[in-house]
Amino acid sequence: MKSVKKEALVLAEFAGWNLKTPLVQQRLRRVEQYLSEKPSVANALKYYMHLRGMSNSDVATAIGVHSGYISQIRTGASSPSTDTIVDICKALKVSPAAFFLRAELPRTKSVRKVLTKLEK
Repeated sequence: MKSVKKEALVLAEFAGWNLKTPLVQQRLRRVEQYLSEKPSVANALKYYMHLRGMSNSDVATAIGVHSGYISQIRTGASSPSTDTIVDICKALKVSPAAFFLRAELPRTKSVRKVLTKLEK
């Protein structure tokens, strides 16, 4: 669990968050939670949305779909097409490679190194 907390802190600093504010502390706890969950498209989406501070409607508006669809993806009720995932990645300003790595692979030390490079 220590490594998850450390990874969350590194990502928060990378995102430029002021770690002293209550909102950031809450967001940091969410990021920790997502880092410790089983990898999936839904969890990768939740992770990057919280990292970027975006809501369902923010992402939906950016890619031209209904916010309910984004909600279904986040809960795992719907599986998006590859094209939709690429559009979501553009909206979240993350490479599709980083998104798919976070969605599909277990979080080993070597995967975290690759993700860190891809997320820059």
